[in-house]
Amino acid sequence: MPFVVAALLALLIPLHALSAQSSRADTGWHDPSPHTGRSVVVAPGVQLEVLDWGGTGTPMIFLPGLGNTAHSFDVFAPRFRDAYHVYAITPRGFGASSHPDSGYDSPSRARDVVAVLDSLGLSRAILVGHSIAGDELTRVAGEHPERVRALVYLDAYSYGGGGADLQLEGEPELPPQTLPPPAMTSADSASPAAMTAYWTKRYGVPAIEAEVRAVERFGPTGKLELFQAPNASEQVYLGSTRSEYARVRAPALAIYAVRDRMPDIFPEYATFDSTNRRLARAYVAWSKRYSAAQIGRFRTEMRCGMVREIAGANHYVHYQHADRVERMMRAFLTNRLGRAKAGCRVG
Repeated sequence: MPFVVAALLALLIPLHALSAQSSRADTGWHDPSPHTGRSVVVAPGVQLEVLDWGGTGTPMIFLPGLGNTAHSFDVFAPRFRDAYHVYAITPRGFGASSHPDSGYDSPSRARDVVAVLDSLGLSRAILVGHSIAGDELTRVAGEHPERVRALVYLDAYSYGGGGADLQLEGEPELPPQTLPPPAMTSADSASPAAMTAYWTKRYGVPAIEAEVRAVERFGPTGKLELFQAPNASEQVYLGSTRSEYARVRAPALAIYAVRDRMPDIFPEYATFDSTNRRLARAYVAWSKRYSAAQIGRFRTEMRCGMVREIAGANHYVHYQHADRVERMMRAFLTNRLGRAKAGCRVG
């Protein structure tokens, strides 16, 4: 996972950061995910997109990672409709939500989540956050414990204020021979479907066309249009704070994609020369220490926490290992909520 964290702004969201709003390239396309959508006012002049898959039972709200929208859960979220009422929120600055100039710091993002709960009339909910959304989970649970029934962190490390909690100053140099991600060609940008295929190739997990359409802009012919947009991703990253796990009283599950083996991080290692192999070994050793420290802090500080690890998994663990992640979540929500540790806040 550290390999992804270290390149969070440069690798995971280079395309997202260039798009300011969603654009429908063809009016005949229909989102196949069985949700409805609405806009919820969370602050003066700021509305957030909320997707609603329906379902019965405790509300479950999904929060996407940096650069993503609620549509990133179009495939995974509906799995839980049999036992929960499922929603997802597109954060400010992305997709169909408002793009204000400010409000991307941790306190503001947490207030946005609480405002959505208020608007939907939800007194308490299970919050599920991917990647940097873990920051919002921890803050909402710490400041508003009465609103949170349980938390699920999907490969969500404590990212800290722009790297302060990452200890990136000690990160070794990447081997120069590391292969870059596949370049985008003219054919890749010819249509939303082509871009979806490119995303699948670039990120190593099946991409969702609705998500591609939500974060990219396409012209009237369907071709991708790139233009510089306000860098909400950077503001979110720099506005994140060190996760205060010790303040959380709700049961919490963290599912980590542990990528700290040589084949996970440098699959092209066999082609490296001696200098690059030395750099690769140093990086993998650092990655192991980093993962152990992050996971260890969650285990130690989270009062009612549970950790599950998936070795070699992609950062989008709920895409790549959807069945396994679903089983982990259901087992946790069934067993931990019904039989909580002493000191956990469970209602």
